[in-house]
Amino acid sequence: TMNRWIEEQPEIFSPNVFLRPLYQERILPNIAYVGGAAEIGYWLPLKSLFEMYDTPFPQLHLRSTILKLDGAARRLLSDFDLHSLIHKPTAELIKIWTVKQQQTIELSTIEHQQKMLDAQLKTLFEASSIPNLRESFAGHYTRISHQLDALKKKVLKHYANQNTQGLSQLDHFKKQAYVGSIFQERKANYFSLFTVKDYRCIIDHIDPFDPSILIH
Repeated sequence: TMNRWIEEQPEIFSPNVFLRPLYQERILPNIAYVGGAAEIGYWLPLKSLFEMYDTPFPQLHLRSTILKLDGAARRLLSDFDLHSLIHKPTAELIKIWTVKQQQTIELSTIEHQQKMLDAQLKTLFEASSIPNLRESFAGHYTRISHQLDALKKKVLKHYANQNTQGLSQLDHFKKQAYVGSIFQERKANYFSLFTVKDYRCIIDHIDPFDPSILIH
């Protein structure tokens, strides 16, 4: 009965959510499909289905996104290269940012000097047979070690303060990129955000196919 209906009344049938892209491409083939992250994620698992029905699978391209950001948010985006991390949760962004901050030349240099000092003191102790000199070596070692520890604390304090400022900047950036938990372009009305200067910029300067454009 089903086969007869298909032959006699094909118009009463429609593809389900998984077959719709295949159905569309069989009727009107496309070279490429441009979509958002969620749409590309929907298409990717369908490639084997297209192969099964010997249907060309279109090239998938992630569409460009324009964000309206203030100067501080744009600087953060550029300084920490967050372009590929925009959609990551705030907690993950903070983790990535903190790891970058902790990898400092100052801290690694101090730690290297402390290791060298330990090795040198051990060599001096083993080479000296005079008790007074051994005590003198130990005294100098203690003083220099304390000085290096003090320097390390100052460096850590500096980056701790920077982290506080950086975390605040990250929070500011995420609040601009997302309205609540929704990505800006899905929630905000761009026409209500743009000024006359922004419209002029769009008309005169923006190439819609350039993925690196920023509105100032």
